[in-house]
Amino acid sequence: MDLRDLKDIDLIKNVKINNDSDSYLELKRRMEKCYYRTCVSYSRKIKNLRYDELISDVDVVMTAAIQTFKSSKKTKFSSWFTNHSRYHVLNTIKKLNELGRFSYEDNTTLDILNNSFNNYHTDKTGEIKDDV
Repeated sequence: MDLRDLKDIDLIKNVKINNDSDSYLELKRRMEKCYYRTCVSYSRKIKNLRYDELISDVDVVMTAAIQTFKSSKKTKFSSWFTNHSRYHVLNTIKKLNELGRFSYEDNTTLDILNNSFNNYHTDKTGEIKDDV
C-alpha cells in the first residue's frame, strides 16, 4: 500500500505502534511546510532569531507532536503540529531572551505577537461556544 493514500492518523499509529520510519517520513513530508511557515513568520519579525537554527529542530518538534497527539481530542494532527511548532519557536525566543540576546525593543515585538494570538484565540473560542 502506498503511504500517500493513508490518513494522518493511520501514519501516526504506524509510527507509535510499529516505529515505522517510512510512515514518519511521509508524515514529516506533509507537515514540513507548516513548520517552515511558522519559522519564517517569527524569524522575519525578530532580528536575532535565525531561521536556519529553527528549521534544524523539525524532527524534535515532529516527534513531540506525534507522541502527544490524541485523536480522541477531536483535533487534526496538522493543527496539533502547528501549535507545537509555534510553541517551540516561542520557547526558543524565551531562552534566547533569558540569555540576553534580545533588546527591549525585541521584547515589545514578542509581546505584540503573543497578544495578537491570544486575541485571535479568544475570539475563535467565543465563536465556537456561540455555535453550540
